[in-house]
Amino acid sequence: MVCLKNNRAKIFFRSLALLLAVISLFPLAASAQKRQKAKTSAKTRVVIVPLDDRPATTQFAEMIGHIGNAEVVLPPRRLLGTFITAGDSEKISKWLLEYDFSNVDAVILSVDMLAYGGFMTSRLSQTPLDTALRRLEVIKQLKRKNPRLPVYAFNVVRRVALSAFAANRPFREKIARWAVLADETAQKPGNAKLKEEFARLEREIPPAEIEDYMGVRRRNLQVNYAMLDLAKAGIVDRLLLLQDDAHQYGLHRRDQKALLERIAKLNLPDDQAALYNGADEGASVLLSRAVLRKAGFKPRVRVVYSSEAGRSHLGDFEDQPIETSVVRQVETSGAEIVKDANSADYTLYVNAPRQTEKEFDAFLAQIIADVKNNRRVAVADVLYKVWGGGDERIVKALGREKMLDRITGYASWGTPGNALGTVVPQANMYVFARRKLYADAELAKKIEAAQIKFLFHRWLGDYGYHVLVRPPVNRYARQDLKTEVEEFDRPAYEKFNGIVAERMTPITQKFFEENFKNRFYQTGKNAGEGIVLQEMENLEIRLPWARTFEVFMDYNFRFASKKAGMRTK
Repeated sequence: MVCLKNNRAKIFFRSLALLLAVISLFPLAASAQKRQKAKTSAKTRVVIVPLDDRPATTQFAEMIGHIGNAEVVLPPRRLLGTFITAGDSEKISKWLLEYDFSNVDAVILSVDMLAYGGFMTSRLSQTPLDTALRRLEVIKQLKRKNPRLPVYAFNVVRRVALSAFAANRPFREKIARWAVLADETAQKPGNAKLKEEFARLEREIPPAEIEDYMGVRRRNLQVNYAMLDLAKAGIVDRLLLLQDDAHQYGLHRRDQKALLERIAKLNLPDDQAALYNGADEGASVLLSRAVLRKAGFKPRVRVVYSSEAGRSHLGDFEDQPIETSVVRQVETSGAEIVKDANSADYTLYVNAPRQTEKEFDAFLAQIIADVKNNRRVAVADVLYKVWGGGDERIVKALGREKMLDRITGYASWGTPGNALGTVVPQANMYVFARRKLYADAELAKKIEAAQIKFLFHRWLGDYGYHVLVRPPVNRYARQDLKTEVEEFDRPAYEKFNGIVAERMTPITQKFFEENFKNRFYQTGKNAGEGIVLQEMENLEIRLPWARTFEVFMDYNFRFASKKAGMRTK
């Protein structure tokens, strides 16, 4: 009996000890969960040296960053230059070296800004090669000071054409055609007509202009080489060589061949150095990659094309098939392509050329069906019925269905690489945020507001401006005023600034009233928990450069919080 009582006592005390041990773990587990939640929802900070000061290279990255709870830090705007006025590379480098990177998750560097003072000045001969190479030393210094900091960089591969501005108008198109024929005649040696045209252009173009053009191309190629060396040395963790506006033929193909040979010689893997079509979108794509890398999250993207023929079609101002651009932009952004709709985080619908009406109707019906079934849909419209502008059929159909504000991402501007490199990062950030960050109720509201703000921005920029406003403004300038639109003098700039703002403002307000105002956006687990978009305030519209190629838009959206069971007016 005594033995039995002792055994019972031992069992009791062992069970009690085990229970106390388990209970003692609860605070630790809860603490670990809190730490994990804090780690997941912590703001990412990324420093970006942009390509120039345009909205597409600065504002887009900032707005996309907000969707992924990322703070984008840019150099002081006064250092970035504007249009063909170079940015201050030396002061930007000084700013970089003095910046405190202790709480920065990645840095993204435009090599063209560091080397030449920006995108447009990368096409001019004012910066000698030795100066450009010396300016790249800041990347080495930055890495030495911050050895654990991920350094991403993108460097443009020289395009065929010159920049479009007033001074080179007399020979600009001739040089572009000459650069295409320099390659095409070599590929088609038996074509006498092409050879005759090439010889005629060589006689008509001043030799000094051709030498200047070729000198810039040689210099830029050497800078491309130098960046590959930095990637090989591990100073740059990820390098993008982005082929600026290209054609099926052209002198850029020789540069590409030389660069691909150098990549192979250095044995650089694709995830360390890659060459593909693009330029302006480089910072946004690498921002997406940096945020997703920190979070350890890889969005799964299903891709649907409006036509099979469109997949293999060369994109406008690109020398690779549209499908290649899609794959490159998705993978570089930190996402992956999947075939199964059920396993995808979102479907990327690509409105591509060479489609029949029947194919387009089926494509549009798929988009609408997916949205109705609460599947996430992003639209990359690279059909370009109006150059750089969205397909009116998509806008009107989604408007009728009250779906324009329910799309996960949208873009239709510039080249296919530009548009894809905008919509994919936006969609990536949003699905990442919905999956990982919405447990924090207040953060969820901020992210949802940022997503809606950028989505509205893209509809109005890529459709409202490029389809409804820019074409008639250009016609008015050229036909009525006999004025070219690639570079205005100051009086003309002020005049057209006013015209664009006057025409865009009512379109913007109407689009807001019809498609976004008083809409509810769910942010919590309960169906009635979220935010309601009430007003658009402080609308600003202007031409960022003295030309009509792009528009700057900014505004504030005022939202009201809504909890489950609340009624809204």
